[in-house]
Amino acid sequence: MDLIHFRMVVPPDLTQPVLDLLAPHDRVLNLVVVRAAHVPDGDAVECDVLTGAANGVLADLRGLGIDRTGSIAVDDVDMMLCSWSSRASSAPSAS
Repeated sequence: MDLIHFRMVVPPDLTQPVLDLLAPHDRVLNLVVVRAAHVPDGDAVECDVLTGAANGVLADLRGLGIDRTGSIAVDDVDMMLCSWSSRASSAPSAS
């Protein structure tokens, strides 16, 4: 399974819209939120996204303004081990 890792610093007022975007997405895995993780003011949000959905998810995050009001770092995932990952890679896409 090919994955892209997204690491974001999100202004607190945009954290819930980001979670509302990512949580129900069937191609987003391992969603993690750390509140008040950035100085002076921001939450850390991380997730893994199946490569085929990464451009769409990135466009949606940019549509929320995360690239202008916070930051988005994108990295390849070399390996992920878990029992449920194969289900996510075969699930129908929900864009």
